[in-house]
Amino acid sequence: MNCHEVRELIPAAIDGELDKGVTPRVSEHLTECPKCLAEFELERATKSFVKRRLKSLPTPEHLREKIKTQLSHETIGERDHTSPVVRSPRIPSWRMMLALGGGVAIILLLLAITPTKSRHSHSQPDDDNVIHQTYNNFDGILDGKISPQIVSDDPIAVNTFLETRANFRVNIPRMKEYKLIGGVFSQYKGQNIAHLIYKHNRDCIYLYQVKLQDLFAGKALQLPREATDELLRTGWYFENHMPDCSLIVWFADSTVCCAVADITRDKLLAYVKGDQ
Repeated sequence: MNCHEVRELIPAAIDGELDKGVTPRVSEHLTECPKCLAEFELERATKSFVKRRLKSLPTPEHLREKIKTQLSHETIGERDHTSPVVRSPRIPSWRMMLALGGGVAIILLLLAITPTKSRHSHSQPDDDNVIHQTYNNFDGILDGKISPQIVSDDPIAVNTFLETRANFRVNIPRMKEYKLIGGVFSQYKGQNIAHLIYKHNRDCIYLYQVKLQDLFAGKALQLPREATDELLRTGWYFENHMPDCSLIVWFADSTVCCAVADITRDKLLAYVKGDQ
C-alpha cells in the first residue's frame, strides 16, 4: 500500500470506517512512514480540536438533505471502483466539516494558533547557541513565521507526535493559565529538536528542547559556558534582558529545556514548574 492510497484512507481510519482486512495494512504503513503518520496525527488532532471547540448547531433541513444527497452520490461513485474502505454518509472528513461550518470554524482555528506580534525584538546571532536559537525562534513565533506542525491542546497527542520523531523524552509542562497550542519537530545539523507553544490571551510561552546527552557531547548545538556551569551547579539558568522578558534553562530528566516569554522570571519559573 503506497502513501497516496493510505492518505486517501486516513479520514476513514480515524472514523473507524475501514474494512477490517485493510486496517492492518494501513497501520503497518503508518508505523513505517513518518510523513503519512504526521498527516494522520494532524487530521486526528484537528478533528478533535474542531469537536471540542465548535458548538453544535442545528442544521437546516434543506441543507441536511442536500448533504445526504451529495454524500450518497459520492458513495455510489466510490462503489464503481474497487475500494478497501467502507464509508458512512453520516460523517464527512474534518476538511468537509470546516467547509460546512463556513467561516466560523476557520476563524476560531486561526484565533487559536495565530501568533501574537512581538512587543520588542529578541533577535540574537544565528549560530549553534541553544539560547540564541530559542530567542530567534520565539521571534519567529511572535511574528507568524513559525507555526505548529501539530495543532492540539492534548499533551498526549503532542507528546506522541514529537517523541516518535525526536527520539528523546519531551517534557510538556501543564500550566493552569497558559494553554498548549501545539508542537514542532526540527533538526539542526542532524540534531533533533522539539518545540512547544503555549498561549494565554495574547501572550506566548515557547519551549525549546534537546537531548541532554547530545548537547553535552558537543555534537551540533551548544550552551554558553556560564549557562553550563550554572546548570551543573543548581540545575537552572536564568536570563533577563529586561524586566518583563525572561529565559530559563533547566534539566528535565534526560532533556535540556529552554523556555522564553515576555513575563517576569518568577512567573515563567512558576509556569514551567507547574505551580501556575
